[in-house]
Amino acid sequence: MLEESDFDVNKPATFVHSDDEDAYVSTTNNDILMMIMIVLLLVMETVGAHLRLDASCVDGAIIWGNSWGVHFLPDLYHATVTLPETLARLRERKQPARKVVADDVWLKKDLHQQMVKQQNLQRVSKPARFNLSQSTAIIKHIHDLWHGTEPDKAVSMAVFSDGSYDVPSGLMFTMPTVCKDRSWKIKQLPIDAFVELSIKRIVREIETETKRVMKVWEEEERAYTSLKTQD
Repeated sequence: MLEESDFDVNKPATFVHSDDEDAYVSTTNNDILMMIMIVLLLVMETVGAHLRLDASCVDGAIIWGNSWGVHFLPDLYHATVTLPETLARLRERKQPARKVVADDVWLKKDLHQQMVKQQNLQRVSKPARFNLSQSTAIIKHIHDLWHGTEPDKAVSMAVFSDGSYDVPSGLMFTMPTVCKDRSWKIKQLPIDAFVELSIKRIVREIETETKRVMKVWEEEERAYTSLKTQD
């Protein structure tokens, strides 16, 4: 069950390494919740723009990995695109997203790159839009956590892994989850070889990043202890 302490903004911060070797961004648990949904909204916008459709036409995308920065994978394996009536014609309006996009290079490489660029653009040059995205993200996340997710529908959430998808137990990792009775559970979905290999790569990157951050943290702690001893 979810407890109030699970969303304590005073809990120790986690750290995400930026493109600058010496720059680190501190994020609280609330930031983690916001970033996942912002990235999910961003993949809908990016796919929609690529297809020249509204973002609301895209549904069911999954985010794997970290919720911000570059260590994530937008996955459209289970996503659908609802086509306008003028485009659907004799076909069903709701089609598999990968079939509609029909471009593996864009799905496996360009989509991620475009999302990373858009993240940076929104944070630096469009702060108002970024703040609006944060507000929307909070609303959607708390709604799912409190009221539950739609039947048989998974949403992307950063949770502590239970070993699913070969993600080490205890590692915080964004995965498909379902919420019911104010508790969450990782949903088991079929994944293709590309997603499986990407998850393994992202796990290695996050673990490497974590070790680097812990090393910096330990060095700063030793320096602080040394200064206190001298005083």
